Amino acid sequence: METHVHDYTMVRSPVQVPVAEAETLIDLLRRRANEQPERKAYTFLTAGESDKETLTFGQLDRRARAIAALLDSVKARGERVLLLYPPGLDYVSAFMGCLYAGAIAVPVPPPRLKGKTHRVQMVAADSEIAEMGGD
Repeated sequence: METHVHDYTMVRSPVQVPVAEAETLIDLLRRRANEQPERKAYTFLTAGESDKETLTFGQLDRRARAIAALLDSVKARGERVLLLYPPGLDYVSAFMGCLYAGAIAVPVPPPRLKGKTHRVQMVAADSEIAEMGGD
C-alpha cells in the first residue's frame, strides 16, 4: 500500500487515519505537539505487554528539540550522526532530534559485550560519522 502524507496514512488495515497536512515527519510532530500535546505518540513494550513506556506528542517534541539544540551546537546540520541506542523511546527521540537538526541519523544498536565495538567502528568509518550519540 502507498503512504500519502497529504491525505491519509494507509496501513495494512481497512481503517484510514486522517493526517493533518504535513510535508515532513517534523511538520506532523510539531502540529500534533501543538494540537494534541497529551496524546500518546509512542508506546514501547519493555517486558511483554504489561511493562511499557510511553511518550506523548508534547514530550517527544520537547525531547527531540533538546537533542536538536545539542546537535546544532556542534554544527551537525547535513552531517551523519551515529545513534547508539537500544530499541526504545530514547532512540525515537534521538532520531526525531536528528530530523529537527537537519542531521542524517545512522542508527546502530550498541554492542552487547563491552569492548566489542568493531562493528560500530566499521559503520562509523563507512558512514564518515561526524558525531556520536547514545546512552
